Parts: sequence; structure tokens; C-alpha cells
Amino acid sequence: MNRLTKGLMGLTLMAGAALAPMKEARADTNAVVNMTNNLELTWNWGTQHLYQASASAGGTVTGDTNNWYDAGTTVTSTAVPDTNRMFVCWTNVPGGTNGSNPLSFALNSAYTNVQALFDWTNRNLTVNSAYGTPTPGSGTWKHGTVVTQNIESVVNGPAGTRYRVKNYTLAPKP
Repeated sequence: MNRLTKGLMGLTLMAGAALAPMKEARADTNAVVNMTNNLELTWNWGTQHLYQASASAGGTVTGDTNNWYDAGTTVTSTAVPDTNRMFVCWTNVPGGTNGSNPLSFALNSAYTNVQALFDWTNRNLTVNSAYGTPTPGSGTWKHGTVVTQNIESVVNGPAGTRYRVKNYTLAPKP
């Protein structure tokens, strides 16, 4: 008995004809068979899962993003932050992979809402003053945050001495 085997869909079969090996399986949905013998046609199926990855505001996702993949295929997506942004985490992914960038895992079920989250890059402000108490003082703020620093205009020193703010300087710091 002649039998179709996995990956031979879409071939025209004739009794007594030799089948040439195929280099790639085809996903045809039609099999044309010249019925000169008893034959058995078997449709072979494979499981696929949908994988969809997107980015929140502040970046993009490259690599594997929105497609159907064979079960067990390793998908890899990379979160790419915009200028002055940073990658925070992935949502809706297998446990233990949410902080990985790039994200890579075997697709054994559908993941249709994977998202890369981004946030503003943190910026540090170091405040120095020989006298007085700057408020709020040194700290870390998100990029673009407007911070108002205050300090007393006059600070008393030893008897007969005081210190008065003349101005301030602001310099880049690596």
C-alpha cells in the first residue's frame, strides 16, 4: 500500500511512481491523487502558537514580535528604549524571564499580550553647600523632572560673622 508521509502533502501520486525526496515540507491543502491503486491519504498537523509582543510608550520591540510559531520554537524579542528612557521589564511572560533583555523562551503556549515597559531614565542631582541646609537636597529624579532647590539666604557663623548666598553654579556630572 502506498502511503503519504509527513511533509509530502500537495503531491500528485500515481500508482507505481517513485517519490523523490523533498527538501522542504509544503503546507498545501490539496492532494491530487490519480486513483489506480488502493491508497491511504493522511493529513499531518503541527501545533502553532500565536506570539505578540509590543512596547509601551518610550521604546520599541525588535526581533520576534507578531506571528504564528511552531510549538517549541524559541522566540526572542529585544526591548529598545528611546533616548532618555530605560527598559524596566516584560509583562505577561513565563516566570523568571520578565527582567531579561533580550527576552528568549520556548513557545509552548500562546502569548498574545507580551509588552516591554519603559520608564524615564533616572537622573541624580548632587547638592553641595558649605553652610545652610539645602532642601530637598541631593536625590534622584526621573529625566525631565523640574526640581526646585532652596536654601537659607543668610546663615549665622561665629560672633560677628555670617554667610550669605551669592549665587550658585550648575555643572554636568558623569
